[in-house]
Amino acid sequence: LTVMIYKLKLFLRETNVTLLLADASGTLVHVMDAGLQLCPIGRQLVRLGVNWHEASIGNNGMGTAGLLREPVAFEGKEHFYCGLHPFATAGYPVAGPDGSLTALLGAVTDRRDSSKSLLGFLRLAGYLIEANLFERHSPPGLMLRLRPADITESLGVQECLLDGLVSVDQNGCILGAN
Repeated sequence: LTVMIYKLKLFLRETNVTLLLADASGTLVHVMDAGLQLCPIGRQLVRLGVNWHEASIGNNGMGTAGLLREPVAFEGKEHFYCGLHPFATAGYPVAGPDGSLTALLGAVTDRRDSSKSLLGFLRLAGYLIEANLFERHSPPGLMLRLRPADITESLGVQECLLDGLVSVDQNGCILGAN
């Protein structure tokens, strides 16, 4: 996962967003800073080993995404912990090929009004990471790619950027799908 996270750095160039990667329990395992000037409390929160689970610091993008198993964002005083009040946070729960929670992808910025933009970025990044994980770790066999025959403007980001993936064995039995 860390290698895939490094590829996202290109998109964060010249921003004030810090990208976070946590394990399934919410503990930070990787931090990629793109120039965000954090206050002392903020710097304490983006250290490796800090737990962002909602039970530890209250509602926040990454911790709440892990709890709800869906992407979520917060800004300013929507955070329970006052140390996060100066920031916007967003989180995306990364599902593994078997559907289990594999990791949490998060972002934090001091631009409190940008939580929706962060959420959009993390949704896109999360979809791409999950597809990559599915392709790399699917059982041996065949991979079927499914895509709409008629791509129209009414399709959302997920439908346009990612093919549906179905892993099947030599007998045609489905082993997994995204």
